[in-house]
Amino acid sequence: MHVTEEELRQLADNRLPAGPRKAVVRHLLTACPPCLALARATLCPPRQGAPDYSGVLRRLGLSAVLAWNDVAVESRSARELWEHHLARLAPGPRLQAIRDQPALHTWGVFDLLLQEAGRRERNPLESLDLAGAALAVAELLPSEEYGEERIQDLRAGAWAAIGNLKRLSGDFEGAEEALQEADDAVELGSGEPYERANVLSMKASLLTDLGQLEAAADLLESAAVLARAIRDRHLEGRLRIQQAGNISWIDPARGFQLAEKGLLLLRQGKIEDRYLELGGIHLLAGCANELGETDEARSILDTYRYLYASFPDPGTQGRLLLLDALISRREGHLQEAETMLRQLVRHHAEHAMPFDLTLSTLEWAETLVRLGCYEEADEAMRQILPLIERWRVPVDVLRAWTIVQESIRARTIRETAFRELALTVRRRWHRGA
Repeated sequence: MHVTEEELRQLADNRLPAGPRKAVVRHLLTACPPCLALARATLCPPRQGAPDYSGVLRRLGLSAVLAWNDVAVESRSARELWEHHLARLAPGPRLQAIRDQPALHTWGVFDLLLQEAGRRERNPLESLDLAGAALAVAELLPSEEYGEERIQDLRAGAWAAIGNLKRLSGDFEGAEEALQEADDAVELGSGEPYERANVLSMKASLLTDLGQLEAAADLLESAAVLARAIRDRHLEGRLRIQQAGNISWIDPARGFQLAEKGLLLLRQGKIEDRYLELGGIHLLAGCANELGETDEARSILDTYRYLYASFPDPGTQGRLLLLDALISRREGHLQEAETMLRQLVRHHAEHAMPFDLTLSTLEWAETLVRLGCYEEADEAMRQILPLIERWRVPVDVLRAWTIVQESIRARTIRETAFRELALTVRRRWHRGA
């Protein structure tokens, strides 16, 4: 069923009842060609050239107050308020100013605060303060202007950001509570697919950290279906790559397919994201190596080595070193792999990356065993054990670690034991002692 001109005019004037409004917005977001053409003719003034209407169509749910150029007006106003007022305030006074000053109760201020929170992810406390301020703005938006459903959409976005920031800071219980709030707000909102996909993605990230890899992949599948329905290639590509990162631990063949699909979607989209593209490339090469396709894995790595050099952060450079070492090991260059893995362990220790240090130690010990250096492998495992105990990892991880150590000493270690222990660490690391 297609939308009518009268429905579009009522939507723009905020006169369309809740049920039909949801149906119209959802239908337009499927990019139905005749309905898009009608929407353009009805709601958008003539312009020169070939404008991109995707932003307009995303905003239809806020059309009563943000139609046409009002988005840019609110954004400019919010930027001025930020630079000359809010940015100069400490978190407490800033929150009080938001509560006391109606001029701050706008979508523009909400959106700017959420953007600023995202830019400060490496400073979790500051970022959380800003996301909390964005939530405060959403709670104070006048429903007679923005509509209760749209406000719920914005609350969902703010709660999802808070949940993700809590996850990044290690507060998994707080993250779960915030993401439940986001989920509840989505149910009360307009049914906007972007918000629903965003919340699903954030919940999947939490499940991933908690080792629930299959459940996370299922949520990402649901989010990717939403992205495909609204024909957002970049969003679907990002979700497919995120999904590949989960599945590759369990099923490298499926991980390879998802990474390949994600990269294809990214490259078809209009948004360039080199870091995300590198994530997909890294997974593609890693899965190819796990599947025994070492020539392909080496070719991918050598082709895109320059891209790794564009990101000098410890995480990216550690992943490069690990991939290079694992490919070398598959190629039979054990001494070369051992040298790189020894360097990787030192890299993770120097940059205080305990989770990565634990996994890289396992890869190093496995390579030492393959070289017949059982005493060195046992020593590598022994040295990190006190650190693992200090990090308060679950008892079953410590028990499994000890069993592997004993097998190394007895020289009866199974070939798959290191991989099994790595997966146990991956699943149980953040679940507490």
